[in-house]
Amino acid sequence: MDYWKFMQHGLFGKGSARKNHKYYQRVEVGTDRNGNTEYYYFYSKDAYDNYRRSRAIGRGEDPEKKPTRAQQKEWDNQKTLNGKARLTGAYRRERHPNGRGAWVATEEYEDKDGKLKLRKKYISGDEETRLRNNMYRKKQAEAETSKEKKARMKAAKKRYNKKTSAARRKRAVQKGAQRVAKMLGRKLTLQGK
Repeated sequence: MDYWKFMQHGLFGKGSARKNHKYYQRVEVGTDRNGNTEYYYFYSKDAYDNYRRSRAIGRGEDPEKKPTRAQQKEWDNQKTLNGKARLTGAYRRERHPNGRGAWVATEEYEDKDGKLKLRKKYISGDEETRLRNNMYRKKQAEAETSKEKKARMKAAKKRYNKKTSAARRKRAVQKGAQRVAKMLGRKLTLQGK
């Protein structure tokens, strides 16, 4: 393969547009100015394994160890694997270049070298509300003592049991009526119940 084709193909994410493009694995490394996802392509298993091993060593982890289910779930939630970005929770109001006010959040992402970096990202009002609510819940959870948490959980369990007990009682009545109707050989009608 020509070197310049390889550079265009591997570094700038245009390889997926080519016909009959075969590769072993690809890793998202971020986005370009237009918001298109950029990939780094691996054409052999050895190259991909070396990349994974070097990333693990760089993070101070055992390169051969597989993540636990909890770790994998946390990574999926954070979306920091393979160069994906996540919002850090910091947000502010800022003047957009078009002259209007806009919400801006701080986004954490991995660059091509695997280092975590920050950049600003314009977000919608709904996203800002979600970030504000998350921040409020986090502060509330940090300020809560273990005794208060236990009382809150107990009250929530009580509310849940109260809400579901009516449904359980209604179902028990229906089952009892069905059993009696079956014993008597009649057709069951549950009108108004």
